Amino acid sequence: MSNPPPTLAEALRSLPVPPVSAGFDTRVLAALEAPVPLWHRLWQTTQPLLLGASGSLAVTLVLLHVTLSAPAIAPSPDPIRVQTYAATPPTPLPSVDAILDKPGLCAGSLAAAWSSPAPTEQTPRKPEPRRRADISQRGTLIA
Repeated sequence: MSNPPPTLAEALRSLPVPPVSAGFDTRVLAALEAPVPLWHRLWQTTQPLLLGASGSLAVTLVLLHVTLSAPAIAPSPDPIRVQTYAATPPTPLPSVDAILDKPGLCAGSLAAAWSSPAPTEQTPRKPEPRRRADISQRGTLIA
């Protein structure tokens, strides 16, 4: 019978370990006890924010320069192209209370209050009667 493969813990225990230098513990403890200056901690925490803000500022300044240096569009002096429109009276918006009081309230009912003019009351149309096809228009079976 063959030997089963060693587990990870057994394989790690069998690896050779290099010897630790004489001053290893003191160096590790000295690095842990060394105080980090306040400015260094602040710089590390604010560096991503400052880099993002500086990049955003650079893009904003470039867009501002391009926008302000673009030529202004002069109005057309040709009076024929100027169109005047008669003032139309404003359309009244539907009342929210009237919409909420309707019996067929659904999710899209309030959309009409802000997207379209007031709904007008329409009488429902009667469906048109079905028409029968004329006999002359029907196909004939050929035996």
